Amino acid sequence: MINAIAIDNDSASLETLSRMCYNTDFISLEKVFTDHEKALKHIRKFPVDLVFCDIKMCIDSGKKLFMAQEQNNCVIFTSNNAALAAEAFDMNAIDFLMKPFSEARFDLATQKASKYLNYMLSNSSNEQADKLCVRADYGLKILNPSEILFLESLGDYVTIFLENQKKVITKSTMYGIHKKLNPKEFIRVNRSFIIPFSRIESFGKRMISIAGREITIGDTYRKEISNLLISKSNY
Repeated sequence: MINAIAIDNDSASLETLSRMCYNTDFISLEKVFTDHEKALKHIRKFPVDLVFCDIKMCIDSGKKLFMAQEQNNCVIFTSNNAALAAEAFDMNAIDFLMKPFSEARFDLATQKASKYLNYMLSNSSNEQADKLCVRADYGLKILNPSEILFLESLGDYVTIFLENQKKVITKSTMYGIHKKLNPKEFIRVNRSFIIPFSRIESFGKRMISIAGREITIGDTYRKEISNLLISKSNY
């Protein structure tokens, strides 16, 4: 069962969400809020799986708290303004519902949330998970870590470079992405790069060559990386 809350300053919209959630057999809408701050306090005290939120309330408050990689939840934004869809996905929305939305469209959005949450649950119990799930291109991407060349961070985004495939750009922190990867296979070499051991072509005291790129080893990471690389080279 997916535990959810809804945030909207329009009572009619909350009634619609309540009705649609009630008609599903896998969502329990625990509470509804017309005040964004009260909803925030509730989530911090009682974590939920899924949040329905009118995006205008989130923007007006100046708070972009609903980052799933930090809270391990899903957000479905709603709005009567289609122009806000891009911003919704920029804030890691699992989906965007344009008001008024049909039950069929609601079902599609909640099925996406269910798929994502089930995936995250299965991965949390398996440290050797062989897939990486990220949000990109207005949906979920399931990547094979063995095809990753390296990952590069720029601001609030991480670019995942893949072998013989188009790169994938996801809104995330390096910390959030690194937690999803097998620590025995991937290592962070500086503030902006994570690399797989298997792709290293050569290395020295200050540089690593990988997939045709020369990547500087950060001072903070140098000792740990040197020990790990020497250890692996002895096998």
